[in-house]
Amino acid sequence: GGGGFPTPAPGTKFYSLWQSASLTRCCPPSFSCTFPDLSALDEPDRAFVVALMAEIHIMLLDKVQDIREQAVVIVVALLQQRRGIMSELLIADISRGDGRMETVDLMNRGGFGALLVAHEAATIAENMGTVPRKAGGKSGSSSSKKYASFFEWLDRNQGQVAAVFHGIHIQASRLLPGFDIGASTPEEAIENEQK
Repeated sequence: GGGGFPTPAPGTKFYSLWQSASLTRCCPPSFSCTFPDLSALDEPDRAFVVALMAEIHIMLLDKVQDIREQAVVIVVALLQQRRGIMSELLIADISRGDGRMETVDLMNRGGFGALLVAHEAATIAENMGTVPRKAGGKSGSSSSKKYASFFEWLDRNQGQVAAVFHGIHIQASRLLPGFDIGASTPEEAIENEQK
């Protein structure tokens, strides 16, 4: 079917758009097309979230405060919309120097979960009118205060955060082999080149 909309007449400008919205409709009857059914996947957008988080780390560390704050806005949206994927990414087993594994939880025992709670509390306070909105002046100053504790936590825990995001970068390169995020070690660069 047309997915709730009537099928456009063949030859009209909307027909090719309608046709391209389904792989089945694009495949001529004489061909046997096989493709994965993305609707059957539990998390079809996982690769996108992983790739975005791999880039977000760089933005969170940027010297420009506006970029850092916009990165936080994206993280908050991901935490609200894709909490399961974000928890899987932000809770990781990290290899310690002595060969043992350590679970690093940036979600429940870290600043990312606290960031979401603080953001939602600030939003509720703003909606109830208990927090005055800035009428003028620099717009970033109120969000700077709102995210100050998160950025302090990020600075204090940079080692653990970097270790977790290193794992996210590796996942991104596995999920999207053409994703150009670079290798952090010469060994990884050789391994990637040999694949």
